[in-house]
Amino acid sequence: MSLPASGGTAFTTATCVKAWIEYPFNDRGDVTTKVYHHTMRVSRANYAPLAFDDVMTTADEKPTRSPFSDDAAAYWVGDTTPTAVQGDLVEFDRLFANVPSSRVEPYGYYPISVPGRAGIAGTDVTSVSGETVTLDALNNEVDFVFTVSSGDISKFSLGMKLWVKNDANANDQFRYWDGGPSWIYTTAKDAYVTNISGNTVTAVESVSSSVQIYQSFEAITTFSIPQSGGAPIIAYTKNSPSKLEFSYEKIDSIDDLILADKFQIFDANGSPVDTLSATTDPTESSYDDMVSQGTYVNAEAETFKRWRGNIYEKIKIRSRVY
Repeated sequence: MSLPASGGTAFTTATCVKAWIEYPFNDRGDVTTKVYHHTMRVSRANYAPLAFDDVMTTADEKPTRSPFSDDAAAYWVGDTTPTAVQGDLVEFDRLFANVPSSRVEPYGYYPISVPGRAGIAGTDVTSVSGETVTLDALNNEVDFVFTVSSGDISKFSLGMKLWVKNDANANDQFRYWDGGPSWIYTTAKDAYVTNISGNTVTAVESVSSSVQIYQSFEAITTFSIPQSGGAPIIAYTKNSPSKLEFSYEKIDSIDDLILADKFQIFDANGSPVDTLSATTDPTESSYDDMVSQGTYVNAEAETFKRWRGNIYEKIKIRSRVY
């Protein structure tokens, strides 16, 4: 809106000649935060900036002839560079702003670290009738068949991963040669259960497609079976649904800003680790609860930048855990 630019005003005091209100985040759902613009005129010799704690009230530094009601929550955040307009007068834009409300915006997918799992050591299961190992060259698999006691069969389920540990041989359960320079040994740590019939379990492990010869060691009598939790998982990176969280703070010194750290897992000594366990913070169980609840955590350390005046914008990248 336009206001009279003359009418006897000496302009020894900065005077508003035009004014309007900007809603800087109107297109992002915030229709409350205002930036007040006052086009001011004053004699060149009488121009002076205000202080960041000055507010837009008549009792404080509200511009002369401002058309707006007092707003004690609107702080001076700066003037544009004064520009000569006529004679010894200069004109500039004087801004007062509210501290913006916090808001959340979508951010697409962002890479986060998915923690590793130590796995569970498992329980030794005693074989009843030993074990056979057969190469299935057609399917590039090695088949393990063994029979366990009726008391142990409940520890197995279709699809579970096994570590068939050879207690009778210090090396490995079987080995194969694929034409390379040496034999390839394995303890079937990547075997998985494909069939359960009575007390007999069949498990398979994929091998190289170029296997030419295999050797089975002596039948073993003890198997180390991972329980629920399975084999170890190494930490890896995954793209996760993410969002940006904005918050604002008016503060005189950036040294007083408190910024949130990146989400990390810590061991019992407070050192960051990338593998969950029963003693980490959070524990493996607590982290699983976070996953089931769709919890978002800080994918990076919180950052900040000056928004206007001494009002700072803080930004968090928040990603869903897996």
